[in-house]
Amino acid sequence: MVHGELSQGALSPEESHLLLRQLQVQQIELEMQNEELRCTQLELEAARARYFDLYDHAPVGYLTLDEKGLIQEANLAAATMLGMVRTELLNKPMTRFIFREDQDYYRLNSKRLLEANEVLVWDIRMVQADALPFWVHLKANPRHAGEYRITLSNITEFKRVEDSLRQEREYLLDLIDHQPAGIYRIRTFPRGLWRMNERSGSETLSYSVELVNERFCEIMGVNRQDFITNPGILIDLVHTEDRADFSLKNEKANTGICPFQWEGRMLVGGGVVWVHFESLPLLVAGGEILWTGLLYDITEQKLIEGALKESESTFRAHVENSFDVIFTLDATGTFVFVSPAWERHFGYSAKDVMGKSFPLFIHPDDVQPCAEYLTRILSSGQSGTSPIYRVKCANGSLRSFVANGKPYVDTKGQLLFIGVGHDVTEQLQTEKDRLDFERQLLHSQKLESLGVLAGGIAHDFNNLLLAIHGNLELATMGLPPDSASLRYVDQALHASRHAASLTNQMLAYSGKGHFVIKKMDLNDLVNENAAMLRSAVSRAISMDLHTDAHLPAVMADASQLQQVVMNLITNAAEAIEEQPGFIKLATGVQNFDRDSLANSRLDDKPEPGRFVYLKVTDNGIGMNEETQARLFDPFFSTKFTGRGLGMSAVLGIIKGHGGDLFVESAPGKGTTIKVLFPALESEKGAAPQEFKISTDERGFSKEAPLSGMALVVDDVKSVLKIAVTMVKLCGFGVISACDGVDAVNKFREHVEEIDVVLMDLTMPNMDGVAAMEKMRFIKPDVKIILSSGFNEQDLDERISGQAPSGFIRKPYSMKEVEVEFRRVVQLKA
Repeated sequence: MVHGELSQGALSPEESHLLLRQLQVQQIELEMQNEELRCTQLELEAARARYFDLYDHAPVGYLTLDEKGLIQEANLAAATMLGMVRTELLNKPMTRFIFREDQDYYRLNSKRLLEANEVLVWDIRMVQADALPFWVHLKANPRHAGEYRITLSNITEFKRVEDSLRQEREYLLDLIDHQPAGIYRIRTFPRGLWRMNERSGSETLSYSVELVNERFCEIMGVNRQDFITNPGILIDLVHTEDRADFSLKNEKANTGICPFQWEGRMLVGGGVVWVHFESLPLLVAGGEILWTGLLYDITEQKLIEGALKESESTFRAHVENSFDVIFTLDATGTFVFVSPAWERHFGYSAKDVMGKSFPLFIHPDDVQPCAEYLTRILSSGQSGTSPIYRVKCANGSLRSFVANGKPYVDTKGQLLFIGVGHDVTEQLQTEKDRLDFERQLLHSQKLESLGVLAGGIAHDFNNLLLAIHGNLELATMGLPPDSASLRYVDQALHASRHAASLTNQMLAYSGKGHFVIKKMDLNDLVNENAAMLRSAVSRAISMDLHTDAHLPAVMADASQLQQVVMNLITNAAEAIEEQPGFIKLATGVQNFDRDSLANSRLDDKPEPGRFVYLKVTDNGIGMNEETQARLFDPFFSTKFTGRGLGMSAVLGIIKGHGGDLFVESAPGKGTTIKVLFPALESEKGAAPQEFKISTDERGFSKEAPLSGMALVVDDVKSVLKIAVTMVKLCGFGVISACDGVDAVNKFREHVEEIDVVLMDLTMPNMDGVAAMEKMRFIKPDVKIILSSGFNEQDLDERISGQAPSGFIRKPYSMKEVEVEFRRVVQLKA
């Protein structure tokens, strides 16, 4: 129809020309669009070519897998990595190229990939045919329709380096852990991250522990993980007295970014440990600081330093306060050092002596002997005593000295002589008196040593004598009067009694024997010993005696009182030393009430009453309260050569006589010591009535036998056997025990049967006093007889409660046993 319409209506030339132009424009536009499409297609083909070129030649492998894990696409890098032609990889399962030990790990991640539909990354080992496994970094990216693309990067070399670095780190950490010092690295954060410490109320750095070795934790007594988790526990370990100093230095180091050093005490495991911290800062990016430091345990060093300081202080005190002159000479005889005592002795200062030769200060006649002595000591390397030499004083006088010295090498390697010079001037001037005094001192020391030995021997020998004498006595009881053997047995008995008297003398010598108590006048004792007392003191000391003519008698042991007087005089003379002085000795009588006795030195005060006193006063150096408190302690002495036994012996003797003792003294004001003895009144002093039994012409008892049960106790078997036999002969049934523990057990078992106990005083495991106390706890009214080789007075200090019912001294006879048993049995409960 169009054509018909056109044919029916002819177009004008203008319309035809316009239509032609429109058609031409449309044609041109179509041609341009076609050209654009062709160019775009060429660009797409070029981009695709570039993509596949990049895909094929990429440094990483690309694989496309379907949901079954079969390879659908692979680039050349993947094919090369897996050791196959690319086309051969198609439709091959990916698991074929996974190392067998990593197969489960791969399947697990593949399942996660399909389920989660998200990108996953992991490291895994893959293999080529007949080749070693290699490490790859695998990244899986889900695509569509169950497919996913995997990129493979060979990281075998990275893993090797990583393993090498890990091993190196482990090796270094092991080395660090086994270092003798604690090693640590702490990172502190910038000030903007600081926080307020609630515990201390101060601003502290926030920080973290990046490294700490085992030695650090061992020194600090903390668990490594606990310290890393909570490094603030370090502050808690600092000793409270050192915490402020630690915090101050720590803050100063952090704010100034300067090295940190600190020594102090840490509280570790309930004790104190001295440590030394030192660390260096390293400023890193962001204002953070890395502190690398060392921690040392210096406890032993501090102990050594303390001991050295104490030793040095003690040595310095000894040198500065020594009465003797301490000096040092070099090999040429030049003074290197002299102590302050030089000035006290010679009147000019020590600095005037330093650097000068010793011959300038001694008498010319003594230079050669002293030079020979110095040469001998330095050449022999041995210590030795010098000959006596005379030293010149500032006032022109001479003092005689003797030196003890030895060689030594100082820190510079210089050979030196160190000596101690002692002033012997007074000793030489009073040589005879000094020799007498030394002989008396030596004699006293010998007596004391022999006394200890005698006491020990006599105690053991008494047990042997008891066995000997007892068996002999029992033998005589079994022999008829006309027996020929009786004479020999009697002679043996006589010898054993003589031996017993010898042991009594030994015990008296040792101070453990019977006191020979008798009525005596204290004035007579003082007057009779006046000459000996004066000879015991220096000629520079005067002695005055003042005795009361109307002095009551006392009951005492004369030899013991003589020892008291001698010790008091000797003590007074030593207090005066070598200076002129006086000692006053006076006797008198005085009444003492309870209040006045309260100030005495004895803990157990005597009953108030009338006492005879002996008073010794000196004008010596006197004593302070501390010295007075220790005056009567055994082995205490203010003298270098003192034995420290004299005054303790005085106290024991006074106590044994029922007396008392007073001391008045003050530094520089002398000393007065007054000892008291109970005055003997006219109605007193009578000997106690002796308990007797009737005997026949041979001395055997004619009394009716006793009855009851006795417990006999002794640790010496031979003595126990004799004692048991004697007690049986008295009429008792006997239970025996071998020591205190055994005795208490048997007493408890037979408490209702036992009437009396005979028990040794000195036994192992439990002695007689302890056993007696336990028995009386079980049965308060039990009658107990103690026996000992020592005297009965020894019981006073050992028994705090009720005294024993009786005492029998070893070695005892059958008669003595019967007499004591009868006396004790008749005692009222």
